[in-house]
Amino acid sequence: MAYLQGVKDYTAALENPDRHPEVVPMLAKHTPIDTPEKLKARYPWWT
Repeated sequence: MAYLQGVKDYTAALENPDRHPEVVPMLAKHTPIDTPEKLKARYPWWT
């Protein structure tokens, strides 16, 4: 069940990171893109 919740949080953060600021640092930490700034540079529609 936790996995399914994680998928929902991940998807919601990708769609609208400003509404989920607590998830974006976790995404950055646990991917090769290690900072939220690099994530936003990679996905410019976030800004």
